[in-house]
Amino acid sequence: MKTPRLHGPAMHRQLCRLPTMLLAALVLWLAPGFAPGEGAPDVKLDLTWQFAVGFGAEDERHAYQGDLVYLQVHLTDRDGQPLADHTLRASSANGNMIIEEEVHTDPKGVTEVMVVAERLGEDVIAVSGAGASASLTFQVDEPPVDDFAAYAEQMAVPEMEGVLSWRDLEGVEVEYRDYLMTARFPSELKALDGTEVRIAGYMTPLENSERQRHFVISSQPPHCFFHFMGGPASVAEVLSPDGVRFSYDPVILSGRLELIESSDLGILYRLADATVVDKAVPTPGGR
Repeated sequence: MKTPRLHGPAMHRQLCRLPTMLLAALVLWLAPGFAPGEGAPDVKLDLTWQFAVGFGAEDERHAYQGDLVYLQVHLTDRDGQPLADHTLRASSANGNMIIEEEVHTDPKGVTEVMVVAERLGEDVIAVSGAGASASLTFQVDEPPVDDFAAYAEQMAVPEMEGVLSWRDLEGVEVEYRDYLMTARFPSELKALDGTEVRIAGYMTPLENSERQRHFVISSQPPHCFFHFMGGPASVAEVLSPDGVRFSYDPVILSGRLELIESSDLGILYRLADATVVDKAVPTPGGR
């Protein structure tokens, strides 16, 4: 038996017999984009460029080969409320290395994606999850110098009065055994353990934020996130409760020096409760 089709006045008469609540449900069902039982909110995923660390490409969406690229992800519902504890996956169309392919949003609905710019040319980073997706395109060019070691040495932070010398910090003896690094510090450095010192150097961010509370400072400009030109004695971990605004140029920090005699993270020095000294460091080489 065929179900009769209703058209025009006939359909109107039938609809008028329906209870008011049922009619309202029918109208919603006929509305574009509505699906019965659909209760999940619309999800919005924003993927934005933060910065590239290494040679210091300052143009947005531009990095040099070897740079570490920081991207920020923001996940919200249709009302703009953050969506926390969601798992997202990131991928690179050009095969560049992504530090963590699976990331998780924090209480603010924010997380970060870090990409090592290894392959030249255009790359598209895609992030998806929670029923949403976004992509961002950037360009990777050849480094502006042929010999980075010579460039880094030229750009090394100069010796300054009242600032702890990196040459003194490099006076430590280091041994490696079973992935554990142990250090023997000279008496001159041991005397500084727990005291307030000043250190000058280049920032390598560990957070996807303009103000860094946890980062690394080094005597030479960073080139590779996993390897510093001067070895472990040329870097220091920095903890700053108030945060330090990220800068491509070297900065002077003041804080409490901590010597680390044993570490599986490759850290020999830590600067705790760090703050920025107002005086800026002149950029070597007139950069």
